[in-house]
Amino acid sequence: MNKIKITTPGKLFLAGEYAITQPGNLAIVAAINLGLTLTISETHNNMSTMTSNLIESPLTFNIDHLPNTVADTKWCYALSAVHIVQDYMYHHQKPLLKEFNININSDLDHSTGKLGLGSSAAVVVAVVEGLDRYFKLHLSRIQLFKLAALAHLNVQQSGSLGDIAVGVYHGIIAYSSPDLSKFEQPYTAKIVDSPWYGLHIEPLTWPMNWQLYLAPTYQAASTKKALKSVQIPAVFYKQNITIIDKITIAIKSQNYQQLKQYIAYNQALLTEYLPAAYSTSKLATVLSYIQQHQLAGKISGAGFGDNAYIIALTQEPLPATNFDVLPVTIYEDLKIGGNYD
Repeated sequence: MNKIKITTPGKLFLAGEYAITQPGNLAIVAAINLGLTLTISETHNNMSTMTSNLIESPLTFNIDHLPNTVADTKWCYALSAVHIVQDYMYHHQKPLLKEFNININSDLDHSTGKLGLGSSAAVVVAVVEGLDRYFKLHLSRIQLFKLAALAHLNVQQSGSLGDIAVGVYHGIIAYSSPDLSKFEQPYTAKIVDSPWYGLHIEPLTWPMNWQLYLAPTYQAASTKKALKSVQIPAVFYKQNITIIDKITIAIKSQNYQQLKQYIAYNQALLTEYLPAAYSTSKLATVLSYIQQHQLAGKISGAGFGDNAYIIALTQEPLPATNFDVLPVTIYEDLKIGGNYD
């Protein structure tokens, strides 16, 4: 079989964090050019192997006797992706997977620390898509998303799956998470063909004269852990929907002033309802800079570390910063139009 190479982007939440953890709420998520590359190729013995620049020890296994997906195993996300694709083939009475070699090369981490761009999500998307292309499974985009989502959930147990969605669909998306509460866990591939109520993936077109900048803190953070320490009221989710609707309209109409206004509203909403530690000193420095220079931008992801971002007009150079800032581009390798509900 031919060697297959897959590039999977990292993710950056632009708006809607925390609200998106509840099904039916909206977020705006961007696929960016920092990501990982997966290569899948033929093996010359009866064993499969996985290697990565981020994991010191390779993983060797037999496809007919897959290791259990264990949460404390560094290969747990990649293994979970193989499990769910094999399960899909079994449920659909299709030929099961054969042995293969996979190599993952990621730039989603940095020598200074974690970039917080969805590395685990990128891994499951890359493995599912790699297996699809290598074994010519002819899965649709929505099937790829659902399989990768289930692989991720079976390890992490929770999550909005917005990082999975943008990893599959690329570009910028307006996204709402599905309600999977009626399905038993651990999830199996048989629910891929069932309706996922609440799921909405709408590709948006990013204006060419808007430049996105990443302001990393190099400190990993977890939305799941943060939610354990805070009770978010219903009004938060209601206000979030209004704000995301306005940001979506601003992107579609290429209205930078409206974008700036409602991203600031989203940041204010998060600051009001999350603990003070949500905005670390590094993140507070970025927010102060954004306000001082009247730019669009906010904290991205969990807060408590993670990242912030800035959006500037390309014709106006970014004022000098006293923090790290990386210009990033929107990853739009695959153009998809229309809505996917």
